[in-house]
Amino acid sequence: MPKLADALKAEIARICRKEIKSSLAGLQKSTKELRASVRSLRDEISQQKKSSKAIVKQLDIEEPAKPEDSMEDYRLTGKGVVAIRKRTGLSQREFARLIGVSMNSVSLWEGKPGVLKLRGSNKADILSLKGVGKREAQKLLEEMEAK
Repeated sequence: MPKLADALKAEIARICRKEIKSSLAGLQKSTKELRASVRSLRDEISQQKKSSKAIVKQLDIEEPAKPEDSMEDYRLTGKGVVAIRKRTGLSQREFARLIGVSMNSVSLWEGKPGVLKLRGSNKADILSLKGVGKREAQKLLEEMEAK
C-alpha cells in the first residue's frame, strides 16, 4: 500500500506542475512583452532628453535655475535635532551654546515628538549645522568661546 500512495502522490505532483507551467506560459509571454516595451520607452526618453539638450545648446537658452531651498520647506523633528547634534559630536550644552539657546531648549526639542515649531532664527541656526562635521563644529565652538 505505501508504494501505491507514493505513486499517486508523485503522479498528482507531476500533473500539478504541468498545469501550473501551462497556466504561467501566458503570464511569462506578457511579462516579456511588457519588459520590452518598458525598455523601448526608456530608450525613447533618453533620446528625447539628448535632443532637448541639443536644442537648448543651439538656441543658447539658459536652463531654469533651481530655486534655493527656504528654511520653511524643512520639517525639523526632535530626532533630526539629535541626528545633527550627534553628527557634529557635540553635547547638548555645547550644541545649545553654538545655536544661542539654553540647554533645556535643546533637551525639550530632542524629546518632542513630531515636527518642531521653532521661533526666530533657531531653525536656521540648527539647519546651518546640518552639513558641519565634528572638527568644524569644535572650531566654531572655540571661535564663539574666544569672543
